[in-house]
Amino acid sequence: MFKLDHFSHKFLDRRLVFMMDLLISLASSMVVAVVAFFFHVPDVEMLKRLNEAAGGTVRLVTMAPETKGGIAFVREASKLCTVSLGHTMADYDTAMRAFFAGASHVTH
Repeated sequence: MFKLDHFSHKFLDRRLVFMMDLLISLASSMVVAVVAFFFHVPDVEMLKRLNEAAGGTVRLVTMAPETKGGIAFVREASKLCTVSLGHTMADYDTAMRAFFAGASHVTH
C-alpha cells in the first residue's frame, strides 16, 4: 500500500493535502472513479500531519468505519474535525458505533 510518509510535506500543496484527507480510508470495494493511489488505512497521526501541512484547515474527513481501526480513528479524528461516514459497506451496528464514537456526518 502507498504510504504518504514517502513524500516530503514541502511537495504537497493545499489541494493535494485536501484530496488526501478526503480520501483517507475509503472502502476499496466502493471505488469506481477514484484513484486508489490516495487510499490509506485510518491513521490519526497522518491526519494530524496533513492538517499541520495544510495550515490547520482540515474541516472534514470521510472514512469507512468498517476498516481496520476505523472506530478508534473516528474517536480521535472527531476531536480535530468533522468525521463523515461514506463510501462504505458498513452494517447498521458498525455505523452506529462510529456515530457514538464521534462521527456526525454522512457522505453518499
